Amino acid sequence: MRDIIPIVNIDSVNIRDINIRKLEELTSCEYKTLSAYLIGKIPASQLLDGDELTLFNKELTHPMEVKAINADKLVIVLKATRLCNLRCTYCHSWAEGPNQSISFDILIRAVHKILSIPNVNRFEFVWHGGEVTLLKPLFFKKLIWLQQQFKRPEKYITNTMQPNIVNLSEEWLTFIKGIGMNVGISLDGVPAVNDKRRVDYRGKGTSERVAMGIKNYSITIYYTVHLSLSIGKYIKQI
Repeated sequence: MRDIIPIVNIDSVNIRDINIRKLEELTSCEYKTLSAYLIGKIPASQLLDGDELTLFNKELTHPMEVKAINADKLVIVLKATRLCNLRCTYCHSWAEGPNQSISFDILIRAVHKILSIPNVNRFEFVWHGGEVTLLKPLFFKKLIWLQQQFKRPEKYITNTMQPNIVNLSEEWLTFIKGIGMNVGISLDGVPAVNDKRRVDYRGKGTSERVAMGIKNYSITIYYTVHLSLSIGKYIKQI
């Protein structure tokens, strides 16, 4: 497991005294829970800037009253940013604005309200863009920290991100592996179709770079296919 998830790269707290053998015996769910717990233990003053700390302390003074819903699990899809390094033919979100990325005050209020739903104990946050990896990993570290501050002990939270992995940085790769985050990617079918629709700012297709990213990054990938096409053969190839 140490080769799959670089435990020492969780740089939020010093965990050198934790028994590595015990960590290697954890299931993926237990590992995600532990990594989120450790991030949640970072002192607010070490993670948040002055303005963010003020907003957080102010939010703590606001009682949150939320009605129960008819569900025991909730999947929440949120757009973290409109910024994108692709120019897909059917999407112009990257050109909308201002306020291209979610602000901290909106983020903190959304997390607080969602986790205050009284009868739901399982939450899956799915983070879309734009391209979420154009934000820094620090954004997600703060997000996970906020989730830990507002969750009740019995609540189970997972986070999934939907990058295009056309240009995933080593910093992001380390963070994704370090916290065990789920990753989904989008394809528009076989390369001949995908490369007409999912293009970069120069108009060049992206399927080859996506395939290379999947091969090189060695992370668990969940495919989201936009078209009802048979791509099984292509998936096996990459």
